[in-house]
Amino acid sequence: MARIKNFSQIKIAIYREDIIMDIKKKSKKRIIAVQADPLSTFVLETDSTTLIAKAFESRGYSIFFYEPKNLSLWGTEVIAYGTFVRSSTHDSKKFDLVSEETLNLEDVVAVLIRQNPPFDINYINNTYILDLLKGRTIVSNDPSAIRNYPEKFFPFLFHDFLPPSLMTQNKDDAALFLSEHKQIILKPFGYYGGRDVIKLTIDDSNLEFILDSYFNKHNWVVAQRFLQEVYSKDKRLIFVDGKLVGALGRIPAIGDFRTNISHGAKNVVTHISAREQVLADLLSETFTRHNILLACVDMIDEYLIEVNITSPSTLTVFNEIYGARVQDLLVDAIEKRLQNDYVIGSAQLERV
Repeated sequence: MARIKNFSQIKIAIYREDIIMDIKKKSKKRIIAVQADPLSTFVLETDSTTLIAKAFESRGYSIFFYEPKNLSLWGTEVIAYGTFVRSSTHDSKKFDLVSEETLNLEDVVAVLIRQNPPFDINYINNTYILDLLKGRTIVSNDPSAIRNYPEKFFPFLFHDFLPPSLMTQNKDDAALFLSEHKQIILKPFGYYGGRDVIKLTIDDSNLEFILDSYFNKHNWVVAQRFLQEVYSKDKRLIFVDGKLVGALGRIPAIGDFRTNISHGAKNVVTHISAREQVLADLLSETFTRHNILLACVDMIDEYLIEVNITSPSTLTVFNEIYGARVQDLLVDAIEKRLQNDYVIGSAQLERV
């Protein structure tokens, strides 16, 4: 299918049925489609998406990357314009371009949703489209689950493990919350990676100005009581196919309270407590029920802080610390579904 580049082409194309004839349903091919941000933006040393893609490639699958903006719904056909890639012969962490093509995503083995937030209306609309692939192609994580359980909302479903928290559009509510707890964290609802996360104390000057500015910029905000234990008891738990794989301790950089790698935090070996195991068991049931194959769960002092199912990361660091290969577990989970005729039998697969 030729890529439509201007409106004059569209005028012709809408009267031609053959514009999508070459992407009609056919036998499944050994293709993994990855919906992600541009490859040029990846930090290859720590990126989990390329790690996962290369694991699939090592088992004989072709890898097709496309950006969320290049996903379209043509009637009932879910179409994506993107790029086939293969591992570079010069740098094992990089990919080389093979070809730019347009695919019917019903024809691929699986679609991996790996785009980073902001979790906004564009992200949500893509989940509506990918929902139409259910029963025809494996989509991970499940688009409905991503849409219904954003990472900063998810903890509110587990109130026994929730620290004092508030989700609001109202700065006056945030001010009341601060007056009660004296020190709080404010987080934009749809952001990730510690972006624009700030700490406020009741004694800060210009509080009214700060709150005005923050809510004008972010609208929906999550506030949580600041937990001093963040400096010693912050953990990330990693789940694959409903099973707890392990946990990482997270130590913020000197002078910071955020435990994101992007803000200089360190990851270390840790273990989980009995109470954290109770929560892990509850989360395992939830992930299995909602077909969430990969999840990262953040906790501080046995409180549930966030549950990332949009684009779970930190796999590279976990592998380095524990000598693991978490990406292989995800490949196993998807291949198990293929073998169990979750979508199609492996005998129907064709090589590209």
